[in-house]
Amino acid sequence: MANAADPLPYFAASAVSSLVTFPVWKAATIGQSGYALTAESPLGRFLEAARPPYRGSFVVVSGRTWAQAMIFFGSDEGSRWLRRCGWSSVWASCLPPLLISAHVQVANQPFVRSSVMLQGDPQVKFAHSSHSPNLAVLQYLWRTKGLRALWLGTGVSVLRTAPKYVAAVGAKDAMEELLAQDDQTMASSVAALCQAFAS
Repeated sequence: MANAADPLPYFAASAVSSLVTFPVWKAATIGQSGYALTAESPLGRFLEAARPPYRGSFVVVSGRTWAQAMIFFGSDEGSRWLRRCGWSSVWASCLPPLLISAHVQVANQPFVRSSVMLQGDPQVKFAHSSHSPNLAVLQYLWRTKGLRALWLGTGVSVLRTAPKYVAAVGAKDAMEELLAQDDQTMASSVAALCQAFAS
């Protein structure tokens, strides 16, 4: 059996990326959701949306961390396995991130939905004082709208994120082949760099 890859660098890079970009995620979420902001200028609206409180931040950062690590680590390992099985480079580069990112999106969607609602939805103000605000929102959604409400928007999320990861992994794989690196450390660095750009 070939040497197993170490997932720790993938998790470390994902954690740093998720933590550093959380304020940007929050600002984009508020902007796309249409929650009320008082600032007039685009910069003022961004700064208003990106500032604390960071409700649900642990769930967002941990969810993005495991998701990105799973996508990039799984894509690298899946690509290697498919190539060993005789699949072409194109399929070996595209199929793992497509399938893994879709799976990760379905798994994370309830937590994404609750985190988005915590950023400004007036229906869930009650959850702000909860010790587990995301769980309080999930219970509220399940109780008032049913189990299916937890996955509302999953299709759009998959269609939005899967191509991004396929492109990032495909570009990384193409660069690795083009540069023909023998050094595993360099390949891991390229993977971590592409992962940081994809988030």
